[in-house]
Amino acid sequence: MAEFGKIEVQQLTDHFDDAILGCEIVTVNEVLDGNNVAVGLAFNSSETIVLCIWNYGDELHYGNFATMAQQDWGATLRVSSKCYELR
Repeated sequence: MAEFGKIEVQQLTDHFDDAILGCEIVTVNEVLDGNNVAVGLAFNSSETIVLCIWNYGDELHYGNFATMAQQDWGATLRVSSKCYELR
């Protein structure tokens, strides 16, 4: 119970390789579960999904889409066509 409501701040960019850090992120799309609930975000370059972030089990996770899809979501994940353009 002592950790309830605890906030941790971490510098995530320290964990990313140079290939990810060097990509230009063009859009951010929602990642949806089988019930069309947003469960994460996919950061996209003009060519591919570069990085995903999601909350699972009350913990922040990050990695590629395949890693995200390995979590037990109860249904297949998909990247929504709804996106946020970065300028």
